[in-house]
Amino acid sequence: MINLKNDNELSWSSVVANNTMNRKRVALGVNSYEKDIKINIESYLKGIKNEQEVRWIDLCCGEGNALLEVANVLKKEANSSRYKLEGVDLVGYFNPSVFEVENILEVSETNLSDWTTDFKYDLITIVHGLHYIGDKMKLIRYAASRLKSDGILLANLDIKDIEITNEADSKKAIQEYFQKEGIDYNLRTKLMRIEGNKNMQQDFVYL
Repeated sequence: MINLKNDNELSWSSVVANNTMNRKRVALGVNSYEKDIKINIESYLKGIKNEQEVRWIDLCCGEGNALLEVANVLKKEANSSRYKLEGVDLVGYFNPSVFEVENILEVSETNLSDWTTDFKYDLITIVHGLHYIGDKMKLIRYAASRLKSDGILLANLDIKDIEITNEADSKKAIQEYFQKEGIDYNLRTKLMRIEGNKNMQQDFVYL
């Protein structure tokens, strides 16, 4: 029997609670969201029309550099007040400059096991963050329920990280679940894409 960690133990483990690892990605360029989840976020948000409020939340946002880069571009727009950017990370080790664009950008130190929100989003991103989450499926389900009807969720996910007890082929079971829920998952690139607000079935119970 594998000795599984509970959520509190996981959050404080040396890997997950590391304040320097894997946290410096920007929006565009080499070490960027554009490369890892195949989207130019600036262009995507600017392209959203007829919305009084355009919202992007970045879960596991690291230092918030990608958010900061996009916020600095959007604040120059004539209608900049319509953009609302949020970042959430377990470790509050943020780039100090994120607090200088507070009218557009807000960051918070939160354990995503407990994350809730009243808002719905045009874009939700989880860039190389699900690796560190215990109940990955719970977070995916909840995030999908917080999309606007035409919003998208993009996340890196290696389904080999998820083991289903008493299941001969966990990977196949998860692929079938995603297919049933209308979720696009690329096994080669390990990129998940969810389009539109979804209330996914809870087919799995986290141990």
